[in-house]
Amino acid sequence: MMAEQMGWNDIDEEDVPIDFSELSYDAALTLKLFNVLPDRIDGMSGTWLGKDYGGIGDIMNIYQIPKSALILDLLQVCIDETIKINEQKRKK
Repeated sequence: MMAEQMGWNDIDEEDVPIDFSELSYDAALTLKLFNVLPDRIDGMSGTWLGKDYGGIGDIMNIYQIPKSALILDLLQVCIDETIKINEQKRKK
């Protein structure tokens, strides 16, 4: 719909971000946790180092996140992928 409004005719479906509602419940919880946790950034270079896990137990309790081991595994996948993307951007 946005592409139509902007007048874009040729859209690569792989470039279109996934709709949040299409994610599984566990994936949605993982992304919520990823967005809530503060970033760790190197003070000298400004390099993104990952997420600060301090207080993660409290955050999981507040959001009543079940399956904490699975969610933590998925969170680590998100962090690893974000690190890869940031390294690719930095190389360019």
